[in-house]
Amino acid sequence: MRLEHSELVLAPDETATVWTEITVAKDATGGEHYGVIWAEISPQRDPSQQVHQVARAGVRIYLSVGPGGEPRSDFRIEDLTGARAKNGVPVVTARVKNTGGRALDLTGRLTLSDGPGGVSAGPFDVRAGTLGPGRSTLAKTTLDPRLPDGAWTAQLSLASGLVTRETSGRITIGSPQPAHRRGGNTRMAMLTVGSLVSVAATAVIAYAYRRRNRSR
Repeated sequence: MRLEHSELVLAPDETATVWTEITVAKDATGGEHYGVIWAEISPQRDPSQQVHQVARAGVRIYLSVGPGGEPRSDFRIEDLTGARAKNGVPVVTARVKNTGGRALDLTGRLTLSDGPGGVSAGPFDVRAGTLGPGRSTLAKTTLDPRLPDGAWTAQLSLASGLVTRETSGRITIGSPQPAHRRGGNTRMAMLTVGSLVSVAATAVIAYAYRRRNRSR
């Protein structure tokens, strides 16, 4: 890659366009390749300081090499579910699978309706990040802790560029099982197992005692 300008001096709020030329090698492999053009600014380095601060921003490059135009972009959304985490925060998650031939930058919106008492909530911003071809990720939306427990109708819309996919379904947001209840169940199970062991031991002792009397 070759930049028209490798260094620019800009006044506050001033903008500039930097033309970039990308030369593809003759032996380049086919498919999508990735790169970035960085723009950074940093103060004059002080040799007495061990830490050097740099402010940097980048423009991503998705370069398709080969005949037939750019690869197809596509994805699907699966497993839309709701839950309440141990810290009491409700979350809605969905599995996203990249079924196309190029990377995706996924963003979207989540809307809740038909909740307890007919209430609605949202829309909420959803971010799933960058997803490579053939890979999957978990799109997660953190909601307000005051959101009431119960059944909701969730509608999720995700987009990457011009490709948009939507899904909807009924989800349930509920409180996790209290720790003392889980501990109580564990103690009950231990007591039950201990009782069975005690009964079994008593039966073995009684059987051995009868065999001893018969031998005599």
